[in-house]
Amino acid sequence: MTKNRPKWWNAYWIIIVVVTIIVGITLLFFQRISVQNAVFYLSLALVAEGIAYYGRVKPSLSLTRIMYILMGVPIGFFLWVFLWNISLGVFGRWINENFVLVFGSMAICLLIGCITGDFIGRLRHYKGPEQYSP
Repeated sequence: MTKNRPKWWNAYWIIIVVVTIIVGITLLFFQRISVQNAVFYLSLALVAEGIAYYGRVKPSLSLTRIMYILMGVPIGFFLWVFLWNISLGVFGRWINENFVLVFGSMAICLLIGCITGDFIGRLRHYKGPEQYSP
């Protein structure tokens, strides 16, 4: 169900973008990071904000499904960290030397997390957050 946007809607997104730019510039001066890193992370944050705005204003089933699948990535990562710590305790430190095993198990756990996120989305019929009409 779509609703009309509230009066503060445009100001909200403008403030988010302006604050992100201000934080990016101040981190450049106070944290002593390189200009390339500051520009990269600032642009990455602005792209993420653009995707969030697009997802709130122009919802679609495919975008909502992608968001649910990406929601499963942290689940898979924590599963990998949990299982990897158990395997380090059981097999010892020599298991860290096998990079194929490390990255293979990480890929499998991330895939399980993505499948879990898609399953959660399917249970919710890929219903996203409450939408506002443009």
